[in-house]
Amino acid sequence: MAFFTSSSSRTLLSLLLVIAVVLQAAPIAQAKNIDIASWQLPYTGPTAVDANVGDTITFTWGSGHNVYIHPTMDCNLEGAIKVGATSPTEYTFTADDGSIEGTDMYFSCDIGDGAHCKAGQNLIATVYSGDGDSGSSDTTADAPADAPAPVPTNSSSTTTNDPVETDVETDKDAEAAPEEEGVEDPIADAEKEDSSSSMISTAAALVACALVTVFGM
Repeated sequence: MAFFTSSSSRTLLSLLLVIAVVLQAAPIAQAKNIDIASWQLPYTGPTAVDANVGDTITFTWGSGHNVYIHPTMDCNLEGAIKVGATSPTEYTFTADDGSIEGTDMYFSCDIGDGAHCKAGQNLIATVYSGDGDSGSSDTTADAPADAPAPVPTNSSSTTTNDPVETDVETDKDAEAAPEEEGVEDPIADAEKEDSSSSMISTAAALVACALVTVFGM
C-alpha cells in the first residue's frame, strides 16, 4: 500500500471540499417558492398555504398594497411586522417560524389602517420543519375555484387613508396585468428530486475517486 504523499494529500483535500459543497447544496435545491400573484383587492387568491422552513413566499401586485405579518393572527395591527411595500415582496421562512406539527403565520395588507385586511386581503401560511414536511411542491398558489369576492369596506371609514380610492387604482392595474395563476407541476417536482439524487450520487463517486487516488498512488 502506498504511503500518503504531499500530492495525494492535496488531491484528497480538494475532493473532500467539492463533496462538502455538493452535499451542502442538495437541501437548498429542494426549497420552493410560493407565488401569490394577485395580492390585491378584491383578493381571490389562496387564504391558506403550506410551507417548509427554507421556502420563500412572494407577493406580487400592481400598486397600492403592502405585506405585514400579524402576530395577533387577525386584522388587529398590534405588533404587526413589516415585510415589504414594494412589489414583488418576498419572505423566506426560518427555523423559528416552523415546527414539526406546523406553525401558522398570518400575512396581511395593512393599507387603510387594516381596511384591506378586513376586506379579505390576508392569508395564513402553515410552516413545517424537520419531519413535519408539508409535502407541497414548488408552485404558484392556486385560488379557490369558487371563492366569492370579499365585500369592500365602507367608503365612510374614518381612517386617514382612503381604501376605496386605492382599490379602484389597484383594480385597474389588476385588469391590465394578465392572470398568472398556475398549477402544481409534478414534472418539475420530479426534476428537482432527480437533481438532488444526482448531487448525492456525484458526491459518492467523488469519494470513490478520492480513495482510488490515495491508495493507488
